[in-house]
Amino acid sequence: MNTQFSSGLEYRSLAENKLSLCGIGSCNDENIVVPAFVDGMEVTSVDSGAFAHNDMIKSVVLPKSVDYIGAEAFAWCRHLESASLSGVLHVSTRAFIGCDSLSSIELCDKLLMIEKKAFAYCSNLTAVTLPESLYSLGASAFEGCRGLRSVILPDSLKSIESGTFYACCELESINIPGKLEYIDEFAFAYCISLDKIILPARTVINQFAFYEADGIRMVS
Repeated sequence: MNTQFSSGLEYRSLAENKLSLCGIGSCNDENIVVPAFVDGMEVTSVDSGAFAHNDMIKSVVLPKSVDYIGAEAFAWCRHLESASLSGVLHVSTRAFIGCDSLSSIELCDKLLMIEKKAFAYCSNLTAVTLPESLYSLGASAFEGCRGLRSVILPDSLKSIESGTFYACCELESINIPGKLEYIDEFAFAYCISLDKIILPARTVINQFAFYEADGIRMVS
């Protein structure tokens, strides 16, 4: 079956016959499907702010050729419900912040980096599984994701940064990687539904890491 790609999207030229998706252009699709090639040139990235504050789009499917999403690329797209990021290796700062309807994210199994506040305030997210390839999870990456109940972290992760899961008040379960070295301040602040965390013996915990998360029992 042939895929129906979205037409009318705006692109800009990069070096070596590559393109970056830079805006909605004249496209009227609610469900955006981006092609891997346009006029023989490969689409490899999404520009910063490309779809920010767009109230029309409900889903986006990026081709595996797109490996980079710029800062605030989909910020505050309040009706965006799903995002397929099957080739993305790097999600920049605030890329999906404030997407309150976002409930489904397909992440690349080779994803390397999620920057600061990339998915903050996505209140409809209920579960997240981060791939084993991930080595950097930015501060406040999932801050304010009030509906988030389950998170699976990769064994490769060595630190949980400041405010990563701040105010994820429905978070009930999270696995702590065996090689985790440090949990920074407010990482789990106001996670009032968490009741038990099993920690590696050598993990260093900031004194405010579990601020106002009084129900948690920490077991080494």
